[in-house]
Amino acid sequence: MTLRAAYELGRETLEGELGLLDLSVAHDDALVAVLETATDGRDDARTVRAAGEFFLECISAFEMVQRGVREAHEAAWLERRHADMLRGLSDFLSDSSLALEAPDALAEMRRASRALRSKRSSWTRWPGRSGGSRSAAGSARR
Repeated sequence: MTLRAAYELGRETLEGELGLLDLSVAHDDALVAVLETATDGRDDARTVRAAGEFFLECISAFEMVQRGVREAHEAAWLERRHADMLRGLSDFLSDSSLALEAPDALAEMRRASRALRSKRSSWTRWPGRSGGSRSAAGSARR
């Protein structure tokens, strides 16, 4: 089988609602069957290496789905964070006692507005993710 066939097998596994463990067991069973029928051990290393490449191509579909889910979670988290910031700013602006009586109300509103704008345009780290940060704009382009 070709590496393209391996990729298609991985996609079919996903579409059939089978998991990575199902694919791993089938791959292991097939590799054991091939190695058991080999008459000499000269090609075993080459067979195992080819089987490994085949398996990696099979699981690439799973990796793409996992990345998509991760990015969707990151985008949802960022949207919730922005909504929370907007609610806080809205609550602050709707409190007429702050707007009328507090001398630094306008300065506080400017700080909150700047924080909101900078969070939307800057890179924001999503908790629970190891590695680099992502921006809302960068995730939307993918």
